[in-house]
Amino acid sequence: MTRVAFVTERFPDPARPGQVDWLAAVQARGIGVEVFAEQVGEPDRPIPFAVRALGRGRTWGARENAVGLGRAWARAHYLLREAPSPKQAVRAIARYLPALRHSVDLLHFDSAHVLARWRLLPKLLEAPALVTLRGADLADEDVCRSALCVADHVLVASRHLLAEAERLGCAKPISVVPEGVGTDFFCPAAGSEPPSGAYRLISCGELTWQTGPEFAVQAVALLVKRGLNVEYCVAGDGDMREAVLYTAAELGILNRVRVCSYLAAEALRDSLRQCNAYVAANVAEDDGVGPLLAQACGVPVVCTDAGALPEMVEDGVTGLLAKRRDAWDLAEKLAAVLGNPGQLTAKGLRARWRARALFSTSQRAERMALVYGALSSARVAVGAGQTARIGYG
Repeated sequence: MTRVAFVTERFPDPARPGQVDWLAAVQARGIGVEVFAEQVGEPDRPIPFAVRALGRGRTWGARENAVGLGRAWARAHYLLREAPSPKQAVRAIARYLPALRHSVDLLHFDSAHVLARWRLLPKLLEAPALVTLRGADLADEDVCRSALCVADHVLVASRHLLAEAERLGCAKPISVVPEGVGTDFFCPAAGSEPPSGAYRLISCGELTWQTGPEFAVQAVALLVKRGLNVEYCVAGDGDMREAVLYTAAELGILNRVRVCSYLAAEALRDSLRQCNAYVAANVAEDDGVGPLLAQACGVPVVCTDAGALPEMVEDGVTGLLAKRRDAWDLAEKLAAVLGNPGQLTAKGLRARWRARALFSTSQRAERMALVYGALSSARVAVGAGQTARIGYG
């Protein structure tokens, strides 16, 4: 059995609903999965694989077998030899200790920044490294280039990120595998009718400068100024939370904007079902799956043309695209969708169909199983500098 260690910043990640699902689906396809995470949270459901906290030696446990202990000692010995000083060697051993006893066929780093922080793992575990290049990584191109040098293979979720990897001079093989969401769980309510009363808009995910939440609030204010009865829910957290509330207060619509923290999967699904449209006001790539979750629930999406959003949302079919950093254009597109009930229904139906056809958890798991299997058996799936476009046909 191929054994894959998924190395990530936090797990489960509330900003990425469905992460547990596709990893579990990969395991169901005969690939052993375990997770190494810098932060381990409380899951809202059973997790069918091991999750280990990196940087915490106490998670190593007291019942380790002799083989595991011997392997850990040999790898710790490498750190003792290579570290500039004994003090730094001890620190490195303490950091890497939870992973040292394990043997895996492949390390999958969830971002370039994660690989940069744990760049010795491939050497210590003698396993090839697959790194996911994310939009958030692009804010530090030096980190990206460093990670691309260490990695044996690169994974991206969109053609946009493929182009960015090539722009950064990536000479490693690249696989394109779109994100996936649980389209069986995130689905329209049975016999659901379009929400009545005020128009309800929603966004979910991390509140960062990349997501441009202040532009969404400005667009809502413009809709209210036009006389539309609009309510806006922001389900997420991040550095821009206070900016959202401040902007809403300054524009006099604080009573129409609600900012809550991350919602559990069931609560998020129920909130999406009660909305007329999803808003993504991104100014740059942010790796969020909110637009996919909304479309899976049959909710049309109005988003900007930033990053991979034009690949997630088919303009004029499952939603509308607006110019980035342009609250007026965003408001115009929202008004066009909200003002036409027939268009809302039609776009919602097509959004649901497209999410199931292109972005389901099972499809992502199938594609990732192919990538994992190829890398663990042949070390690289395709020749250096080539691209395996697994995701888009």
